[in-house]
Amino acid sequence: MSTQTLIEEAATKAGSLRKLGVMLEIPAGNLTQMKQGKRHCNARTRARLAEIAGQDPTRAILEAFSEDLDDQDEIQKGAKQMLQAMLDAFPNRS
Repeated sequence: MSTQTLIEEAATKAGSLRKLGVMLEIPAGNLTQMKQGKRHCNARTRARLAEIAGQDPTRAILEAFSEDLDDQDEIQKGAKQMLQAMLDAFPNRS
């Protein structure tokens, strides 16, 4: 699940983006920037977002690690493919 979708789902559950920010102790503006891809969303934040959204936090962490890998680097590209294969092997249970 993309960071944007995860934030949107968590904000819906929280009641608003501002309320989500309060829950995470993160300014709502930072969450907006994360949604837009202008600010990095670390694995810890993704796990909390997943919990709030009712998603699997372990899956969210693996997705975060995968997103952080560089497709231009062959080793990281291979690691990204392996992470994606693991995610595909265990379908999202939400």
